Order: sequence, then structure tokens, then C-alpha cells
Amino acid sequence: MPQAVATEIQSEKQAPLITVDEILDMFKSQKNFVDGLTELHIVVGIIFAVAGVVYILYGWKVFKTLVILNAAILGAVAGSHLGALIQKPNMVIYMAVAGGLIFATLAWPTMKFAVSIMGALAGSVLGYGVWKYVVHALSKPELTQHAWAGALIGLVVLGMLAFILFRVAIIAWTSFQGSMMCVMGVLSLLLKYDYVADSINDALTSNIHLLPLLVAVPTGFGFIFQDAALLKKEKKKKKKPAE
Repeated sequence: MPQAVATEIQSEKQAPLITVDEILDMFKSQKNFVDGLTELHIVVGIIFAVAGVVYILYGWKVFKTLVILNAAILGAVAGSHLGALIQKPNMVIYMAVAGGLIFATLAWPTMKFAVSIMGALAGSVLGYGVWKYVVHALSKPELTQHAWAGALIGLVVLGMLAFILFRVAIIAWTSFQGSMMCVMGVLSLLLKYDYVADSINDALTSNIHLLPLLVAVPTGFGFIFQDAALLKKEKKKKKKPAE
């Protein structure tokens, strides 16, 4: 009997840390998005909120660190998927760690290319969201199935932007990702409190304009703030007398 149980446990398929389907499902509708936020652990919510502020305010200053961090997370997710295919104990964890280390290591010497990838991924999420928002705003639900086109447009535009306007691409990417993380973190924390959870849930699911607005405002603020800080720094350098 113990041998049979052990065989059954070993034969169980290990699940990756998170699947692409789970991520896409969360963005299919605002209801799914809110449900996903409700399931976020409070620690994850706090990390998202704090990290989001860092991305928004200091994206350009520490963009190399943020690129490596993003690469490590992508590598961990990719590694966990590969580990799930290898039916051995703890392979998901081992491969996630290995994937994170490999991706983070590769990101440093290929920084510009890595920035392009980060921008492309952010652009795909932005394009997907904008497409769905416009479709719902225009009451054209039949076009929702083509949201992949918006994701593709965003991916290409922001991905190529890194090779043309490097600084703009970084500020745009960090501002948008920071805004998404901050909004997700704060909302997930608020949804933990019963006395406001129902009101927030109803507001987000019934008003299609609210969530895009919550993301757009910090994104715009982050872009303006970072750009203004850079311009101020450049002006100070120009005013310094030549030594």
C-alpha cells in the first residue's frame, strides 16, 4: 500500500508557479481581474504596491536593476513551466530558480535588448487592455475576440521604441508597469476589508472607465515626473562651470 501511494504521488503532475492561461484569464474581463486581486496574498499585495511606487518614481534611475528583476521573474515562470514537464520531486522549484538566475544573468550584457523585451511585454498588455476598453466603450462586443491585435500593436510599438527612443521607452515601460503593480497591490489590500470590498467590487465591475482611469493617472504622473526629473538634472549639468 505505501508503495502504491508513493507511486501515485510521484505520478502526479506538478503545476508551474503560474500559467500563461491564468494570466490571460485574469485580463479577460474586469470581473476576472477583481477576482484575481481578491485571491492575491496580502504580502504580495504589499510588495506590488511598494514596488509599483519605485517603478513609477525611480524607473529611469534604477532601470537596470528593474530589468534584471523582471528578467528573473520571467525566467522563474518559464523555468517552472519546464520543471512541470519533468516528473520529479521539486523540479518546479529547482527549474524556477535556475530559470530566474539564467534570465537575470543574460539580461545584464544584453540590456538594450532586454529593455526592448520589457517594453514589448508592457506594450502588449497595454494594447490588449486599450483594445478591450475601446470595444466595450463603443458597444462592439463582437470585436473583443480580436484583442490580440491590440496586444500585437502594443508589443511592436513599445518593443521598437527601445531602439529608437531608449529613454522614452524606459520611462513609458516603468511608469505603466509601476502603475499596474501599484493599482493591483492597493486594490488587493482594500479588497481584504469586508466593509469596503463590496463597494470596490461593484464599482470596478460596473464601471468600465474606472479601472483604466486608475491605471492611466499614475502612468501619466510617472512619465511626467521621471521626465521632469531628468530634464532638471540635465539643466544642472549644463549650468556647472567647466572645470
